[in-house]
Amino acid sequence: FEQKVEQGRQADTIELRYGQLALNELAFAKATQVSARQAKVDVDGKSIDVGFKEGSGRYILSFAKGLKLKAGQTINIKFAQ
Repeated sequence: FEQKVEQGRQADTIELRYGQLALNELAFAKATQVSARQAKVDVDGKSIDVGFKEGSGRYILSFAKGLKLKAGQTINIKFAQ
């Protein structure tokens, strides 16, 4: 897991090294000085449709069809206004 905050933008990356991971929802702590209204998500460069909401100091992403990651895949999330 890696999190970067630059110029009011937050970017999070998760690299799955072993096994599989099935996701319906994923939440990230909201970094200070970041105020996002949307999230862009990709897995290994392929854009993924995602629902976005903010609540209790967190950004919550939802995957309507679910998302399955396999070992070696990387999910990138960019939060922006």
